[in-house]
Amino acid sequence: MAVEGFTLTILAHGADNPNDAPAPYAVGVTNDEQPTLPSGTQWHIRASGYEATIVEVGGGLRTLRHDGEDIVHGYAEDTMADAARGHVLAPWPNRIAGGRYAFDGDTYLLPLTEPEHANAAHGLVRWQPWQLVEHATHRVTVGVTLHPQPGWAWTVRFEMTYVLGPDGLTITPRATNLSNTPCPFGFGMHPYLTAGESSLDDVTLTAPLDVMTSQVVQPGDGRDSADG
Repeated sequence: MAVEGFTLTILAHGADNPNDAPAPYAVGVTNDEQPTLPSGTQWHIRASGYEATIVEVGGGLRTLRHDGEDIVHGYAEDTMADAARGHVLAPWPNRIAGGRYAFDGDTYLLPLTEPEHANAAHGLVRWQPWQLVEHATHRVTVGVTLHPQPGWAWTVRFEMTYVLGPDGLTITPRATNLSNTPCPFGFGMHPYLTAGESSLDDVTLTAPLDVMTSQVVQPGDGRDSADG
């Protein structure tokens, strides 16, 4: 039978089983329509020599180019984003040790997304399907509503607006707490900027910092991940 573009085939085994023992049904599903890309719908914008691609899965930045030259290390249209490339990191960036955190007197436990490191990494919207809010030649806004789930007790609406112009790409994030209580919140992105290098070994990063430290941060504990 065909249902909404899919063909479901059920093969019953049993009578033909050489041992006359009950056997499970074999179920096969085939797509009768054009396959969906791993990162979903692609929204393209362009202006002033710049071109960018925003994707449905995660609402992030897949490509950014100027006059044909890559500005970010993106990923191919037919692949899934690896290493959080271009991802929107919300409602927290970085990692929560053990997936456990306290907020407003309550303790929460998130599923571990990096079990080998025993942490919950980079928020809850990276693999969510984002919806188109607005699309013009040089700009696009996408949004998603994050609902309560294990380890997260609030409803938050996120929107990301990407605008291209003479100065490049401007990204404006918006978050609205739709719950009746305060919620913890953090935000980050993973643009993977490139200067045209073939390897990170070819790159030297210079930053005007006096002191930089690294530590595991828990939401609401009042600590920053870097000082100075």
